[in-house]
Amino acid sequence: YNLIVTIVKGKIILCKFFYYKSVNFSEETGVLTCSYGVDEKYTFTERITFPNAPFVLSPKKKKALNQIFALAHIALGISYYKAFLPEEIVLKQNALTESEARFFEQFYLQGLGEFAVRNKLNLQGKIKFPVSKTANREAVHLNLPYNALIPVGGGKDSCLTIELLKQTDLPAMTIAIHDPRPIRECMDASGLGDIVLKREIDPQLMVLNKEGKVLNGHVPITGILAFLLWASAVLYDKKYV
Repeated sequence: YNLIVTIVKGKIILCKFFYYKSVNFSEETGVLTCSYGVDEKYTFTERITFPNAPFVLSPKKKKALNQIFALAHIALGISYYKAFLPEEIVLKQNALTESEARFFEQFYLQGLGEFAVRNKLNLQGKIKFPVSKTANREAVHLNLPYNALIPVGGGKDSCLTIELLKQTDLPAMTIAIHDPRPIRECMDASGLGDIVLKREIDPQLMVLNKEGKVLNGHVPITGILAFLLWASAVLYDKKYV
């Protein structure tokens, strides 16, 4: 199978399959649940909580969100995939079109650049997402209100964007994934109101990282969060992010 041989602290890791098992969003709780697997050895579950549930969603919004969350499932999975670098990717629930598969191959390859250098790996040609001829991502046209979400990371870019938008007629709110002190202080000072998402990475991955049993390195966090912000725009009726 032309396996990638990976060595962590002198031990060889051989993993064949990485499974994108399932993705589910609860309108009642606002929780997005993403499940992954590595061979028959590990199962990982990641959860994203969108506040202000329950949500009342129109059929159009449900359709749009189902498509966004199917893609977010792939983006979020990079944190678990890179820990093992299995040879083969298996999509259990949602299929990808040709263009989507090629996009995520580049998303993973380019997004794991620092990771590859740190671990002395050549990932060129190794990351291959399966393509389904029957996969279809139908456009959904939503008439979202003239409003915006401003992502806040606690730095200069967020503050500058907030102050520039205050000079326009575009109503806006701030949004963040968790709100440690710098982010919370920035959002409070804006006076715009805020939405704070909660991301729960599977604690099993943290333990494996701490014990040095898996590969570690950076992931494309801004790219990952972009999918969650895309979903947030639909959930909270904002035309722009």
